Amino acid sequence: RSEKVIRRAVLVGGAALAIAALAASPLQAQSKFAFEGTFGYTGLGGDYGKVLSGGWVAEFNIDYHLRSFRYGIGYEVGSLDAEEPFEHESVSKVGAHLYATYLLPLGGKIRPFITGRLGSLRLRPEGETFAPEVEPLSEEDETDEEGENPAPRVDGFEAAVVGGVEFAVSSRFAFDVSGLFSTMRTDEVDLTPIGLGKVDKGTSWSVRVAARWRP
Repeated sequence: RSEKVIRRAVLVGGAALAIAALAASPLQAQSKFAFEGTFGYTGLGGDYGKVLSGGWVAEFNIDYHLRSFRYGIGYEVGSLDAEEPFEHESVSKVGAHLYATYLLPLGGKIRPFITGRLGSLRLRPEGETFAPEVEPLSEEDETDEEGENPAPRVDGFEAAVVGGVEFAVSSRFAFDVSGLFSTMRTDEVDLTPIGLGKVDKGTSWSVRVAARWRP
């Protein structure tokens, strides 16, 4: 029994060393796939900007590097606050997008870039204030679980341009700072429960920082 334990330990240790060796190899460091996490602050303009002030946004992206271009797919989540005096209310934002990035061929560890992207988005007012009026349900017919948001959601699309600078820390890691400008169009977002009317289009801008890892 002890021999089996020792044998397993040797196998596990050997596998761990093999994985570490592959991770440190030049071949792995040249992987063309990369993962990126982004966090930033966003503000709103147009019709959206009349009823929503702004908030935070976060993204997770996966892309493939080919020459001076990167092609990728990403997922975004965020929370947008209503204008005063309703700043305690908010609208959640989720979306998925495709993008293409061009890196200016300057060489070195500092790489300016520009990105174009197009994707879908979903907005949803948060909280009981926005819930549609419905007849109360009996205990037998109750289906909403505690914490469920009853407000309706709306769908749309967003087109954006991103410009920034990437700083390479090593062959595997980099970080960047960037700015984003987008135009959005959705079904009508109904904010009349808090006296802010209905909106279905607008613009947004974001200031972002990102960390990038290439396995």
